Amino acid sequence: MRKSLLIIATCAIALSCDNDPIATTDNNASALTSTSKTAKTTCGFDAYLEDTAAKDPELEARLSAQEAFISNYTAKLEAQEKSGKQNLPLLTIPVVINHLSQSGQRISQAVVDAQMVRLNEVFSGVYASRASSRPSGLPSNARQFGAGNTRIRFTLQAINHRNGSEVIDFFTSNLQFPAVALEEFGGITPTSLGSVINIYVISNLTDATGIRGSGSIPGQATGDQAIFDNIYIDELFFGGDLAPEAVSEGLTLAHEVGHHLNLFHLPGRATENCRFDDAVRDTPNTSKRYSGTVRTGASTTSCGSQDMYWNIMSSVDDSHRFLFTNGQRNRMRATLAGARSGLVQ
Repeated sequence: MRKSLLIIATCAIALSCDNDPIATTDNNASALTSTSKTAKTTCGFDAYLEDTAAKDPELEARLSAQEAFISNYTAKLEAQEKSGKQNLPLLTIPVVINHLSQSGQRISQAVVDAQMVRLNEVFSGVYASRASSRPSGLPSNARQFGAGNTRIRFTLQAINHRNGSEVIDFFTSNLQFPAVALEEFGGITPTSLGSVINIYVISNLTDATGIRGSGSIPGQATGDQAIFDNIYIDELFFGGDLAPEAVSEGLTLAHEVGHHLNLFHLPGRATENCRFDDAVRDTPNTSKRYSGTVRTGASTTSCGSQDMYWNIMSSVDDSHRFLFTNGQRNRMRATLAGARSGLVQ
């Protein structure tokens, strides 16, 4: 057995999940419809992180050190904001698209361009400012949490393409899609790790694993696992307005970039009670995880407050999420000043 295969076997992105690995609780099941395909697909981030934690005894210490830095940095940003003296410099991050298609057909430049436009619209606040981006039935105070312009921009550095039939057949059989980053398995070697965000756009990811996309927070994939510190997304959910999946508006990538820049799902790393959250001050604590669509008038509260199901870091359909908060903006910028500083051009 090849060494790289052994590395994958210890890499916790291997998801032994069913079609709904992050199930909704009984409390919020009534808020969802079952008409959407994405109600049965979701983000693989939680399963990856908790499996990594179980196998890497040093992970928690690394994450704690990061949290100390983030806490100090975000406190400074919050103080500047309160004083009216906050002046955020523009942070530019290069991305590389690595496309692996089972059919061998290349991803079009138009699809990539549309996705880059949508990604920058979300991070600039332009997307959230459009009335058409906001779902009906939102609480009256929903928009007050919006961050507006995060002052984070993404530029396309390159598009790499490879016929991915070999590696896709492998991860379909073994549920180990990080193989796409290994050339010997028919994948594409990531470009300049730590200096660009490598985004793997893959055929059949959702069909094989039940997830739309996945990624890792800083400090999670280290050592031999650093080659897997990328973003992975099914090609059906990639492309902005040109995304072929009907329920997609190109927000899955924004969601996964959020993880890459140290954002958690809103319930944090646990859902059994209200003691855990996402380490962001202005996102209400929640014990529920939402997916699919949310019915107008349905109960969307937990932990004594309104759940922010419309946040980009929720797993609802794209038609039901549209913004980051100021706190999430500050946390991402703190990460770009610390653990992910190598990404800033």
